[in-house]
Amino acid sequence: MHNIVPALGEINADRSNYHFDVIAGDHVEYGACKFQVDSGLRIVEPRDAVKGQIARMYFYMHQRYGLQLSEALQRRYLQWDAQFPVTAAWEMERDRQIARVMGHHNPFVTGELSWM
Repeated sequence: MHNIVPALGEINADRSNYHFDVIAGDHVEYGACKFQVDSGLRIVEPRDAVKGQIARMYFYMHQRYGLQLSEALQRRYLQWDAQFPVTAAWEMERDRQIARVMGHHNPFVTGELSWM
């Protein structure tokens, strides 16, 4: 549950299994929803407000389930984690609620762990 978030169906379909990264330019394809897709490079860029959260979700998936992350993605997610730290009270509350159900927190949200 720590890596599941609601998403618009069109964005979820277009995202496919592309990696999160930075896309040059300021092209937004989803109206008011700031989310970019580059199908040629197979990458997507979410809005700034969620980049840190995405990084912490990927760190969690690596630590908990062995998800492999390339060195380039590790660097990108480290940058996002530092640039967009856990500050929103709702990210902490979300983690608490998920921990009640799953029995454990995302240690990258609580601060128990930090990326290598």
